[in-house]
Amino acid sequence: MEEKILKNLNHKSLTIDNLIALYSDIWWNTPTTSQMPLPKKSSFDKKSNEKAFDSIIDQVMSMLSNFPKNLEERPFWKQNTIATFKRLIRTQPVLNLKYFDEYITDSFFKSTSSFVKESKTFDKDISFKDISQALRNMWIVNIFQNIFNSEIKFTSSSFGYSMLYPYTDNYLDDTNISTDVKKAFIKRLTKKIKGENVSTANSYEEKIFKLIDYIERNFSRKSYPKVYKGLLSINEGQRKSLIQQEQLSLPYERNILSVTIEKGGTSVLADGYLVRGDLNTEEETFAFGYGFILQLCDDLQDIKSDIENNNCTIFSQLAGNYPLDSLVNKLINLIITLLDNAECFAAPDVDGLKTLIKDNCLYLIIFAVTDNRKYFSKDYINFIEEFSPFTLIYMKNLKKKMNRKFKKLTSTLGDTSLDEIIMNLID
Repeated sequence: MEEKILKNLNHKSLTIDNLIALYSDIWWNTPTTSQMPLPKKSSFDKKSNEKAFDSIIDQVMSMLSNFPKNLEERPFWKQNTIATFKRLIRTQPVLNLKYFDEYITDSFFKSTSSFVKESKTFDKDISFKDISQALRNMWIVNIFQNIFNSEIKFTSSSFGYSMLYPYTDNYLDDTNISTDVKKAFIKRLTKKIKGENVSTANSYEEKIFKLIDYIERNFSRKSYPKVYKGLLSINEGQRKSLIQQEQLSLPYERNILSVTIEKGGTSVLADGYLVRGDLNTEEETFAFGYGFILQLCDDLQDIKSDIENNNCTIFSQLAGNYPLDSLVNKLINLIITLLDNAECFAAPDVDGLKTLIKDNCLYLIIFAVTDNRKYFSKDYINFIEEFSPFTLIYMKNLKKKMNRKFKKLTSTLGDTSLDEIIMNLID
């Protein structure tokens, strides 16, 4: 795949349309054969993982519930809790996180802490659910920093861009807001990204525009035009993605694949630009493809809600009418091809980082398929279950179990909120 990319694209001709066409062609030519480059898990392995994961959950709940009322005791509690969190991240048996050495773990923790603190400074009323949504993108920026062998750290520009996710996505996904109002908002945001004078329609929009200001702190439009070109491409992708909200459509009625490629590809391409300001052809092509597969993973997870909200994706379009086995096989094969052939990695441990990214995507798929198993054949569910770290019944009940434990934790904290505990940990 990489040879084909470099043959067909050069730095001068590389455009978003080129990349959409390229990954559309790659998608159609990706085989639907079943493969999973993960070790199979025996019943014993699954039960051991479940026991270990339950222990991790209980340890976390215990640490949080022991948050001291006495101010003098909190520094010691904080030190022990952070050390335990880092140990659990590196030693948990479910995901292969051996790549996370002490430097990477500490760097991600510092970046995350800075991000959460800045989020609360920016908007004291923001929920941790929205912060978590934005953090996912911040971590992708950190991954790209590692890919390019740059310092893994928090930056104002990565904060501004990452926070656009909960603010713009929640707005554009709101079914109570008309498509016309959303399109008008996108037009105003386009002007803001271009640096034009534009008035905001409301206080919510004003916050979104301030996030663009965060990006401007690190990258000027004159010196780093690709940063803003990338933001404009995302905005255009969001405009086109409104098509997905209009109604579920028949296959071939709308080019949902191209919309998906553009939406995912441009979002992660921007992450790459926010690390260095500019990228070469190989880096741009990988970033765009990585964004495409992450978008597909998101769409796979969201099948149920997309059907309920009439959001049309390549999965929701066919779910319930045909088994989605072949589409997921394509996604798995695309992930393998993209990571195995990427040549833009400059990290000290290239193979370890590629394995981390690949395994993370594959486990996302495993969890998404088992959560949406009614849209797959029984044979395919049996195939996927072979590689799952847990049994199906455990995963089915995990969310309910977590909710019960958090509810119990909240009741034991009294007047202390989880927000207060988290802020104490990262302060």
